[in-house]
Amino acid sequence: MEQMIRLPGFSMMIFLTTILLATLTPLISVIYDPSKPYKVLKRRTIQHIPPGEEVRILVCIRDKKSVPSLVNLLEVTYPTLQNPLSVYAFHLVELIGRANPVFIDHDNDPDPDDLSIRFPDSEAIRNALILYQENRDESVKLHFFTALAAKRTMFQDVCKLALNSKATIIILPLERQYDGEMGTAEQWGGGQMLNTEVLSHAPCSVGLLIDKAHRWHLPLTRCSGGTTSHDFIIHMVANPNVSLTLVRFLSSNPEGDDERQKKLDDGLVTWFWMKNEANERVIYREVVVKDGADTAAAIKAMAEEKFYHLWIVGRKQGINESLLEGLSTWTDNQEELGIIGDYVSSSDFVDADSVLVVQKQILEELGLLGTMFPIF
Repeated sequence: MEQMIRLPGFSMMIFLTTILLATLTPLISVIYDPSKPYKVLKRRTIQHIPPGEEVRILVCIRDKKSVPSLVNLLEVTYPTLQNPLSVYAFHLVELIGRANPVFIDHDNDPDPDDLSIRFPDSEAIRNALILYQENRDESVKLHFFTALAAKRTMFQDVCKLALNSKATIIILPLERQYDGEMGTAEQWGGGQMLNTEVLSHAPCSVGLLIDKAHRWHLPLTRCSGGTTSHDFIIHMVANPNVSLTLVRFLSSNPEGDDERQKKLDDGLVTWFWMKNEANERVIYREVVVKDGADTAAAIKAMAEEKFYHLWIVGRKQGINESLLEGLSTWTDNQEELGIIGDYVSSSDFVDADSVLVVQKQILEELGLLGTMFPIF
């Protein structure tokens, strides 16, 4: 080797290889966008589904503990024959060791003989969802999928299935621990890694569902939400077992308002209230606040005034920053849930069965935020 390549030549080869790698690595990251396969130019939100067309929801399930809150959420959406629901249940299992990744479409592929051994919770999850479907007759369609994947690539399976199934929203359950902390990576097959990647690359809206009570049936559900949760509100108001309080937070200092956004909000609220003014189960409120402390105090007052089974909040898009001023120091999980979502889900002042944090679809190609309305 010494006779073929002398030291100066060898040093030059190493130098050129280093330069080549240093140049190509950032170049590839600029040219190749890993989220591009999941981007769509068409809006995929419940809000934009034509009347009478089925709503397609992708629910991600790690174990049977998350099934009760998911079933309760599906029940609240109130599927009917006129507004059917198609549920894509995706059981996610973390890949351990050197096992090969597995993706099973239970509608088309026969179940492997060792499925119950490899995925112990699979049968219980399927039975629970089938029972829910049977109670809803023909208004609900179920599709089952199972994936065995590594943490770093699990989001790709979720986004790809959402894209192929034309889902309008992805539901990711998070677990709240008794010490007030959110579920960790070990407790949710990838944890923040999965949630963050799905939030960044999803071809549709995303909902993070935090279960705070672990109960199966809600005989009468009181829900509190804002204009960001318009997707679910459309279907919830038709449910005779649901009473809804819609809250709009306004800043006392309008300088931070987006005028275009505000006009959209005004139109939405006017349309919603004109349609539901005579509905005794629907309450609409406007709360004027000056900073984050006022916002937190208003939320606390609402929670003390009435118990709400479900709180629906937006993540962190399209909001006047003054509404959150000072709140960022009170929350620890705001990057994932947003400031309001983290406060409501972790605060001891807000007692609830579940909290749903919604991020509406982001259409980057059009330069538009998928979130059409303010955060709460």
